[in-house]
Amino acid sequence: VITPTTCQLTGFVANTFVPATLDCSGQTMIRAPKWSASAGYQHRFDLQGSGEILADVDMTYASRRFLSPEYGPFTIQSGQALFNASLTYNTDSKIVSIRGWIRNIANKRIMSGGGASTSPYAQMTLQPPRTFGFSVRYAF
Repeated sequence: VITPTTCQLTGFVANTFVPATLDCSGQTMIRAPKWSASAGYQHRFDLQGSGEILADVDMTYASRRFLSPEYGPFTIQSGQALFNASLTYNTDSKIVSIRGWIRNIANKRIMSGGGASTSPYAQMTLQPPRTFGFSVRYAF
């Protein structure tokens, strides 16, 4: 089965080990958005001798991009923004730290790669869904 592509395929001979050449000249690079951005903000709340709380939020954005050399409609990831946040409590001596975090807050389905091995279906790799957790650190 030959996967359809908008790239030029030359030297292909069915049922042999003859190498083929896939020429994607003029196409955008796969997994390379035209636009990307990231931003973050951290705020420190001083608890007046009882430690501090650090609040962090960040986001990354990537515009529409192809994820596979087939350059087909099933291998396109639309532009997406991904948001994360965390809240950390540090004791005044900074010996103990407790942190809670959440990633992919909106629980968006974001593809990161893959291919269209059988047209018209695509087998794509997904980034993790919403995840959250906490950690405790003790310095001695």
